[in-house]
This record gives sequence, C-alpha cells and structure tokens, in this order.
Amino acid sequence: MKATIDGDGRIQLGQDLQSQLGVRPGDDVIFEKRGGEWVLKAAKSESGLGYEGNVLVHRGTSTPVIDLFLAKLAEQVGTCTPAMDMLAQVRDERLAQLTEGVRQ
Repeated sequence: MKATIDGDGRIQLGQDLQSQLGVRPGDDVIFEKRGGEWVLKAAKSESGLGYEGNVLVHRGTSTPVIDLFLAKLAEQVGTCTPAMDMLAQVRDERLAQLTEGVRQ
C-alpha cells in the first residue's frame, strides 16, 4: 500500500487498513523499526503480544478474566508438583513451536 505524507506530516489510513490495525480516528499508533524497515501497529494491543526486535514477546498485560483464571488455577493446583511440571512442559513445548525458525 502506498500513502502520501501531507504538508503537516500526516499519513491518511484508509478504512480497510484502520480496521485491520484495530484503530479508529483519535487512536495512537506506533512506528517500530524492525531490521531495515518500519512497521506500523496499534499502540494498544488486545493480546499483550508485541515485537522486541524480531522476537514476538508477551508484554505482561493481563485482563480480569485471565487474573481470575490464574487465581482459581493456583487454588486448585497449589504446590502439586506433578501438575506444575506438566504445565511447565506444555509451556516449553508451546514456546518451542512459537520460536521455531527464529535465530538466536
């Protein structure tokens, strides 16, 4: 997609692109340098995921639903070592899937 910068330094985003980015008029966006190019993304992220360099990371955001789920899980699991070991194994496997092919 090609855009033109106006005399005030603004770039107009079409409705389709705004929808894909999940932004509306008045929302903030971020320009992030990745490698040799610039990437435009919404400043607010629903998922809490974002790039640091070329690596997708969780930025630690949470929601009340996630907090409630984790609290309930902690109550049920407690210090149950087999359950914690199983969760750690699943986490490590998923992390390996997500980072497959990413250079260190």
